[in-house]
Amino acid sequence: MFNRNSPCEISIVDPDDASEVPCLSRGIGIDNECLFFSEKAIFRFLSADDIDPEKTNHETLHSYEKLYSVGTSNSLVARMILQFVEIVNGIFTDQNSKNKILTLVWEANKILLECEKNHFNIYKNTMELLPICDKIIEVNKTKQSVPALPKVPNLNTYVESFLINSKKFLVCVYKLLHFFYNLPFTERNGAHFDKHRTWIGRHLGKTHRVYGLLVHYEPWVRILSECSNAIRHKEQGQEVCIENFALKPGNKASTPGWKYDLTKKGLGKQDNFSDLIKDIGVHTQNMLHMYEELLLMCLEEKIDNPYLGIFKIREEHIQLACPILYVIGFK
Repeated sequence: MFNRNSPCEISIVDPDDASEVPCLSRGIGIDNECLFFSEKAIFRFLSADDIDPEKTNHETLHSYEKLYSVGTSNSLVARMILQFVEIVNGIFTDQNSKNKILTLVWEANKILLECEKNHFNIYKNTMELLPICDKIIEVNKTKQSVPALPKVPNLNTYVESFLINSKKFLVCVYKLLHFFYNLPFTERNGAHFDKHRTWIGRHLGKTHRVYGLLVHYEPWVRILSECSNAIRHKEQGQEVCIENFALKPGNKASTPGWKYDLTKKGLGKQDNFSDLIKDIGVHTQNMLHMYEELLLMCLEEKIDNPYLGIFKIREEHIQLACPILYVIGFK
């Protein structure tokens, strides 16, 4: 009879490609979850107790599920959860503190991966449709009209999801400051970024590195946050406009774009559409850099060993299979 409490071996196969057995390079436990990482995917172990917590059927077996189709080779995964697992373990001896920090990091990482997924869906569909649009225009350029151009499906949904998740991610940034500096933080005031930044400046001092970083990133944080509000609560002076493939003067196709009017918030407005794919990619990287820099600053203050430090890996030594940038080690 199967004993769910006995040690076990489990063979993981990618359910989206049964011919490929992923080479698992990392396994970590976070917030009562056991995660496994390959270069191309992330899996979660499901124990029999996870599947059958009430123990209604003693024949229930262990299993696993695929969480993401990206793994250690993805920079968002490498530079967030995987990078900081090693650094946090090297600084803290208290297991409770380790678990709390890594739970926060993993929460933020999952949200950022959702942002990246929306960016990828827009990019993938745009690249597939672009030659089709060009061909339609080319074939009909000697006629009196051009047929309707195909559209990226669900474009508005992808953009809305990106903006909503980006604001959730920014809330996660300040959850870190709540943990490290006791920043007053509740579910109701989590998105009060201006007030949080003011509090940090008052309690840590305006010469503190953390306050300086928050001020440095303030312009695009405000734009992203207010665009997230505008996409859900459209009104005069608070609006995000999204444009799909469109025919422009000179019989040229424009790729998906967006522009904002945030005059109600004192942030001005865009007169012309800008490249949606490029902008979302830049915002995603900005969020990654902000979180990474902030967490590094917070962790460096917690190092109480004068011989221990956090170091940036030389560019030629960064591994494509897991491109982490920082490690902890002895000076």
